[in-house]
Order: sequence, then structure tokens, then C-alpha cells
Amino acid sequence: MSAAQMILAENSDDINQRRDNLANNYMQVAGFLNKLAAPQQMMALNSGTCDTVPKEHWGDYAAEQEEQMFADIPPEANQDKVQKARTKVNKVLKVFKTLKAGDRFVELIDLNFEIGATQVMAGWALAMCKGHNEIHFAFAEAGFAWVMRADYALETEKLGHPQLAGKVKDYIEVQAYNNLLMNLGGL
Repeated sequence: MSAAQMILAENSDDINQRRDNLANNYMQVAGFLNKLAAPQQMMALNSGTCDTVPKEHWGDYAAEQEEQMFADIPPEANQDKVQKARTKVNKVLKVFKTLKAGDRFVELIDLNFEIGATQVMAGWALAMCKGHNEIHFAFAEAGFAWVMRADYALETEKLGHPQLAGKVKDYIEVQAYNNLLMNLGGL
């Protein structure tokens, strides 16, 4: 069995349940993003990987993956929020070394809705399972970054900034898990 198949076998029920629980908010935010994406230059964030790593190399591998996960985040993003997300990813990767199997989600939501400011909504779905002397690991990223323009600000005001910001996490989580399942051959 491949690493992808093993990770999928251990985690697919949990991942599918998470996706189902968040489906309503996912659809609402997807509609909003479709309105923005037509005229807007949005940078899609969608990296990912699936690997088998010897347990003794996990620390170095995890550090490399953390760097890869944050490589596409625009430098204009709020660095405090970026650092909080990096810290969460780092903790998840450390915990994964101790688990038999598991999946987690980490988000980076930097939406201030200010005209001219970079907006970031990103998330990473991470999953793993252990073999005899190795760790099978996969992650998938989902998200977008864009510069807020006046016409988009009007669209976001119609939806209500606090409500939209709350639903964005659900959208990103579903999208990241969808990307993870696609990478693992589960969709």
C-alpha cells in the first residue's frame, strides 16, 4: 500500500465528517469569492505533498515542510498572524511524531477589509499515519491572497465583515481537506 493509501485509510472518515459539518459556510464563502475573482487578480495558494519519512529524520523533514507551507504567503501579510499560524503548524508536526494516525487543520486568516491592504485566507490540512519505522505524511494548502479594492469592500460590507470573517475559516478548512483528499486519491 502506498503512503497516500495508508493515510487515506486511517483518516478519511474523520476528514469527510469535518467537510460535511462545514458545507453550508463553504458554499456561502465560495459565492463571495466567485464575485471577487472575476475582476480581481487573486493569488491561489495550493501547495501540498505526500511522503514517507524515516522516523529518525522527522525533525528535519518537518522543518522543511513548515517552510514550504509558508513559502507562498505574501510578505505584506500581518507577520504576527503568520507567526501564530507557523507556531500552530510546528506544534502539530511535533505531535504527529507521537501519534499512530491523525489529521489537523491550521488556518491563517488576515482579513482587515482595508482598501489597498493585502488580504490573506489560507489553511493547511495535515494528515499522517505511522508505519514500522517511518511516518507517512501529507499536507495540502488552500487559500487566496489579494489586495482589497474599493469595489470589493462594497461586496464584503453587504455580507457583513464579522460574519464573513467567521465563515472564511470554514471555507478554507473544507477546501484544504478537499485538496488533501485529491492529493491522496480520495476524491
